[in-house]
Amino acid sequence: THLALAELIEQGHYAAHIRRMRVVYARRRALLVSLILRHLGPEYLDPQASNAGLHLVLRLPDGTDDVAISRAAEVRGVLTRPLSRYYVRTGGTRRGLLLGYACVSDERIEPAFLALKMCLTTPSPISG
Repeated sequence: THLALAELIEQGHYAAHIRRMRVVYARRRALLVSLILRHLGPEYLDPQASNAGLHLVLRLPDGTDDVAISRAAEVRGVLTRPLSRYYVRTGGTRRGLLLGYACVSDERIEPAFLALKMCLTTPSPISG
């Protein structure tokens, strides 16, 4: 395995793959950002977010139950992570969802986002 990886790197295939994936991920991120801006507004985006990485934080209004929204989204086939679960203390907890876009094909991003949006605007289909 190590020899194959070394050969992949030496022949430049790994660097080419990284360049291709950067373009793919940037396109997916831009698509997700444009959907958030169009359907929810700029207040749902973290103003300090960078263009790096494979996830995006969807900010939610204070008092929103991001855990319940994440569960409701999962019922609809959309996996998210509630941001509040990443806080140790409850005092400074921000509400939001961590959205991964790297493994979602371009054509699935909009339907997945619209399913998530339904979870933000309608009561949860699950209880508890």
